[in-house]
Amino acid sequence: MLTILFSGGFDSMVLAEKAKNEGLSFCLLHFSYGQGASAQEASASLRWAQKNDIHIERKIVSLCGLQSMNTPPGSAGPRVIPGRNLLLISLAINYAAANGSDCVWYGATRDDWEDYPDCRPEFVDSLNALSIKDVGVKVQAPFIEHTKKDIVLLGSELGVSAQDSWSCYSPLVGLPCNECNSCVARATAHQGKLM
Repeated sequence: MLTILFSGGFDSMVLAEKAKNEGLSFCLLHFSYGQGASAQEASASLRWAQKNDIHIERKIVSLCGLQSMNTPPGSAGPRVIPGRNLLLISLAINYAAANGSDCVWYGATRDDWEDYPDCRPEFVDSLNALSIKDVGVKVQAPFIEHTKKDIVLLGSELGVSAQDSWSCYSPLVGLPCNECNSCVARATAHQGKLM
């Protein structure tokens, strides 16, 4: 069985649709860790899971001492929480190993490489090797060589609606900020249309 880290963002939704389309057995793992868009991400995740009758495991974790994003809401630029993916993937590996899953997927893409070191191929390869050696669980990022535009095209083929997902890291009054790098990348990938 496969465990998919499921943020409720477009990349993770397309990843889950890919698994479903390929007939893979999988569950979704969603983390709320005090992030600014926690409510919006959880809502998008639950909606997709219920719509597709897929089991979603929601985990609320307290990550004491976790550094906050280095860019304030309403400002342009990347939202980086140092080591976030390392922590969340480690928790996913633990969940997978304890629940009979032999692989963890997450939605890193080629467009993430510049701003997010924990979305680069060398990170995935290293963590995969360590996890296999430690607990026998593979770590994969099936979209690691794909751009956001590639994901939009695949999502369109699979019938994923961008409107069902949430990508903004720093919502303002419950709406996308349209300034963070995630909002900008989403708009660019969806041909300039901010969603």
